[in-house]
Amino acid sequence: MFPEFDAPSLGFTLEARDYPARIEAKLGHKKEWQPLLKFTFRAGHVAHPGDFITYDNTSGSLSDEHRQRADTALKQLAQQLATESKSE
Repeated sequence: MFPEFDAPSLGFTLEARDYPARIEAKLGHKKEWQPLLKFTFRAGHVAHPGDFITYDNTSGSLSDEHRQRADTALKQLAQQLATESKSE
């Protein structure tokens, strides 16, 4: 499974907050997805969602200013994606 973190595929607008996340995999001969790991995805750290770069995912490392920038950027991306999907 390859998750995609954009508004249309999730069915909701990604906000600058923490989300519980789970990675699953099909391992060996097993037909069912198996839990691999769980973590907290800190979407507030994603200030540039259009760029494929890494972000610090540790808690407590985010200023209020950064969280606001991330929230604005994620909302702008969701609007852009919604506009693009309407034009297709």
